Amino acid sequence: MSTGAKARKRAPIWAILGLVVGLWQCRGRVGGESDAKLESTRCASACADLVTNCREEAPVSARQSQCVEACSAVRRDAARAGCQDEQDQALRCLSTAKVACEKAPSTRSLLEQGHGAHGCQAEFARLTSCTAPCREAGVVRSATRGMAVDGGTLEVKAELTTLGCGPDRRVLDRRSPAGAPCQHFSVCTPGLCPCPGSNIAYLARACVDGRCAADALACSLAPRTVGHDACPGR
Repeated sequence: MSTGAKARKRAPIWAILGLVVGLWQCRGRVGGESDAKLESTRCASACADLVTNCREEAPVSARQSQCVEACSAVRRDAARAGCQDEQDQALRCLSTAKVACEKAPSTRSLLEQGHGAHGCQAEFARLTSCTAPCREAGVVRSATRGMAVDGGTLEVKAELTTLGCGPDRRVLDRRSPAGAPCQHFSVCTPGLCPCPGSNIAYLARACVDGRCAADALACSLAPRTVGHDACPGR
């Protein structure tokens, strides 16, 4: 049997092995790759283009290192909000985008909000919306309006306090319990309202038709009463 014939016989085996390895690598990138490795890969790719396109006096290696460090910090913030997918999509777009460096106040603002990145507005808009609660820790909103409750329209006086991201489980201000008479939400004990699938949470309390609302009802009514989505995208 000639060498050429043997080579032809082996080719399908190597092709199959290559396919198996390729599938394994893809599986690792999608589901099995560690967060640290994924972070490093995404950040290195995005920063390589930024460092090349945005020229400064500092050495390329130093700027690449600083960019990756800023990128890692941005990804950690996104992870606290459960917005890793939105961050990955934004970084993927940034790694191939044309960047107007003069429009980016800082590397972090470019990585976090896409300032100066052409063609990535949609990706960064989704990311900004997703991580918005992280930038609003301690913001208090309140309102009074007629709301649909149990098939009727009742006067609701509600307050919503955003807690930002992370394990912020502050001691609740104990006031009147659910069902107690009220004329204003300030006499009611706030309830802790976690957002599904993330570390985002908010406090809510409501005086509904003269009675303090239970936690579940306050958590549901407060965002609609004050007109603020405390759990964007969830």
